[in-house]
Amino acid sequence: MNSIPSLTKEEKEKFNRLWEDSLIILFRDEQWARRTEELIQKINFASADFTSMLETPEKFDDKMDGVICDLKELLKLRRSSMPPLLKFDGNTESVTADVFAQAGRKFYLFEFKSDATAINDEVGKLLYNIFTKVNWNDPSCTQFLNLSRACHHIVFAEKKSLTSLTNHTSKPLLTYSVELNSKPYIESLIYHRHIAAPASFKPFKSKITSIKKLFNNTPTLGTKFEDICVYLKMLSVIFDEQETIQDDDGKQEDGTQDSYRTPFKCVIASDDGYIWPIVTLNSFFKLALAFRSGLTEEKFEKKYQDYSDGLVKIIANNKTVVDDLRKQRAASLKIKTGK
Repeated sequence: MNSIPSLTKEEKEKFNRLWEDSLIILFRDEQWARRTEELIQKINFASADFTSMLETPEKFDDKMDGVICDLKELLKLRRSSMPPLLKFDGNTESVTADVFAQAGRKFYLFEFKSDATAINDEVGKLLYNIFTKVNWNDPSCTQFLNLSRACHHIVFAEKKSLTSLTNHTSKPLLTYSVELNSKPYIESLIYHRHIAAPASFKPFKSKITSIKKLFNNTPTLGTKFEDICVYLKMLSVIFDEQETIQDDDGKQEDGTQDSYRTPFKCVIASDDGYIWPIVTLNSFFKLALAFRSGLTEEKFEKKYQDYSDGLVKIIANNKTVVDDLRKQRAASLKIKTGK
């Protein structure tokens, strides 16, 4: 077997880091692959039950119900929309992440990075300043931290080995084998020494998780749709609660928790076609109400209230930090704060 040629210095410099958008597309490909596998699995179940029914005529009636159930499940999956992957940008991305996505039955906010060390690129950003300047040792922060660790992750590529593919030229095509991994945002900050571990912090057994494992519904990672909506609302309140904005005529008006500062500008491929929901981060839960049966606004508000006491204390106990964050946020949006 021919040995794999090494990369030149120029090649190493040029191919040192991936484009982050390519990783987002890679994640979408994984969603498609998983959906295809699920469809094939249900087809196989239906086929096996149907074959069994034909081979045992005396149990035809008993097995018919199972076949019908299999077919209903198959049709339900076939007609349902793909798991969401919503790309954030602009004002909304600056206080959240690159994408809102589903992996398996869980939901996440993902910040995509070319490699694990690219967490250092977050320095100075609004979201980075929340996690590095707030005093997380306060017991009131525990709920927020646990929710963040479950759903808010850095996703990065890890180059595993250099291989080569034969082609029709004299020189083989060099390739990296790559894995897509994730790590909670706050754990990444701790690991790279941007912040110290909070007193209540108990590291997960696996510090880095393969994206493929997230699709298998890892128990400690990911949240329900309504829980990630709570997290998004908490982030929006930290930044926007007490701001005053200017309207198109230059008049000041009180900012509300459902202001237009963090508009949601994504089109969703739903069972009803392509839609653009008119919501903000703060009212993102309306998406949950539209797509999750059994959830009501009252249930969501009750869930949010379970976290709001801790959030109020986080803001009160870090008033100077939060005020500075809001000023930084306002400056980035070219709006005025205060009255």
